[in-house]
Amino acid sequence: MSNTTLGNVQWKATLLLNLWRSVAASIVWFIVMLFMQYPFAEAVSMLLLPVFYFVILLPLGLFAIFLTEVGVPLVWFFSLMAAIAIVVGDPVLFLISLINPTILPVQHYSPLNFKLIMLVY
Repeated sequence: MSNTTLGNVQWKATLLLNLWRSVAASIVWFIVMLFMQYPFAEAVSMLLLPVFYFVILLPLGLFAIFLTEVGVPLVWFFSLMAAIAIVVGDPVLFLISLINPTILPVQHYSPLNFKLIMLVY
């Protein structure tokens, strides 16, 4: 792996940012499922998304970064498909960052970040 991609990452800030993203996404998915009249137990299960993200999606995202660096083609496409689960929370975090910019460990947060893992340098 090159030093430019993972060597300079601030891991504490990266994990905190991705925790916020997964929490925001889980709340959005919970509300969407309630409006779509899913059974309450299924909607509540969406609140476990941060656990799913950190146990499954985060390691897969790091593996995808590694595969991209060694030259495996089209890995970005599979990461993008998995990122859809998380990207729904980005508008919420964007609004929160406008109100209180110190909450997120980045200076300018975009309303949509089609990345499975946002790395903080």
